[in-house]
Amino acid sequence: LLFLHERHFAKKLMPRWAEQVVDKWENEGILYRTPYGSNDDWFWMHAALWCGRNTMVLSNDEMRDHHFQMCAHRSFLRWKERQQAHFDIVARKVTIIYPDVYSRRIQKL
Repeated sequence: LLFLHERHFAKKLMPRWAEQVVDKWENEGILYRTPYGSNDDWFWMHAALWCGRNTMVLSNDEMRDHHFQMCAHRSFLRWKERQQAHFDIVARKVTIIYPDVYSRRIQKL
């Protein structure tokens, strides 16, 4: 599932070649355009939590502005540490960096 803010689809910002890609994503039901006046991050966070524990989020956004707004910020940081994968693009090659399989936190005995 792909969440993108509506502003990314403005004719002057989106290259012509990308229109076919966007149409394909919409026809396959994998693209959700978040409306103006809304923060797209809240949409994909809600979807990720709704889908369950095994859901991964692919984003380089560190979500610092959100973790300060949450009541249970420790829980959010722990969720982010386990469920967020990052990506890197070098020479048109995408590399996905998955979270560690172990916790980097000190464990209580």
